[in-house]
Amino acid sequence: MNTRSTLVLTFLAGLVMIIAAVGTRKLLTLTLALGGLLGALLLPLTSAGGYLEPAALGIALAMPALGVVVVDGWGGQLFLAPLAISGLAAYATAWFAGDQGQPMVIAVTYALALAMILGTLVAALCSVQRSGAAVAVISVAVATVLDAAVFHSHAIGGTRRLPPAVTHPIRLGEYQVDADVVIYYALLLVLVGCVLTALVLRDTRFAAMLRAGASRSEAAELRGVDVTATRFAAYLLASLLAGLGGCAIAAYSGRVSPDRFSVGQSLLLVALVLLVGRRLVIAGLAAGAVAGAVPALMSHYNPISGYRPEDLDLAVGGLLLVLVVGRELAGALPFVGSSSGSAPRSLSSKRRLLRMSSPSMRIRSSRPTLPPDETSRLA
Repeated sequence: MNTRSTLVLTFLAGLVMIIAAVGTRKLLTLTLALGGLLGALLLPLTSAGGYLEPAALGIALAMPALGVVVVDGWGGQLFLAPLAISGLAAYATAWFAGDQGQPMVIAVTYALALAMILGTLVAALCSVQRSGAAVAVISVAVATVLDAAVFHSHAIGGTRRLPPAVTHPIRLGEYQVDADVVIYYALLLVLVGCVLTALVLRDTRFAAMLRAGASRSEAAELRGVDVTATRFAAYLLASLLAGLGGCAIAAYSGRVSPDRFSVGQSLLLVALVLLVGRRLVIAGLAAGAVAGAVPALMSHYNPISGYRPEDLDLAVGGLLLVLVVGRELAGALPFVGSSSGSAPRSLSSKRRLLRMSSPSMRIRSSRPTLPPDETSRLA
């Protein structure tokens, strides 16, 4: 058997093992994930290496988008300001590394600590709320305060620049790797770790308790689920992911501006996650890629006549509106979503109520009845 046949048989055996492990339903998702990872790994080595900056921004924004999947998707909350925590981490990284002259590792550590402190405060306010509207108001209020007090302040706000994390190319034998490529691969490695963490947590008791509290919090509490504590932990995890995304943007681009972390950008990221599927891990990756890469590609690399950043907001908002309205209309129609030979749930429940209210459905007495011979004897 030659080497080519051995490689083919090895590939087929590995494919069969993957299908047996994940099932045919998840095979498409796994294929897309592996294809995306392979494309991200080979991007700096191809002729499309000039698109490295949009790809890095997409990787950075995918981290807070995964936090949206955890809090909004699994937890059922309506947290609308994930980039507020990312912005605080980015500005803290720029301030510690630029103004204070700290090494990038120390600056990122301090920035993540501040992001976790803010995340703890947000979790304390939002995890006790039972109304999604209250969570939405609190999150937008936090984002507005940070935008005015930090991102646009004269002391630490505005457009800030910081020294690059890697200043000199790295030599690997006969090869030389540029600094931006090194940072890109470091961000990709962090994103892979975040995705694996989300995939592991998706099938654990933690995610199950989050979903139970999202659907019926009172019933979950009766079954012994601490809904408040579970949501608190979810907010802390989302804050860590958002902080990592902010540090990644600051470390790669070397420039921090308030427009990247505005309330509108947060709403765009949340809308993208909701549009793809708020409980899916792949939705966080897709939302980060669109929110990070598409504006940079449209504005700098492939400019389109008349393109504005608001056009992406309009497209995403319109698609989300059509999706929501379409679902409502589909739910209002009597036979939409019913299979052949079976009635919808609403009609079946109505028929069951009619049968229960018919005269033939009498309430049977709990008093035991006597046999015929016993009845004649008593007579």
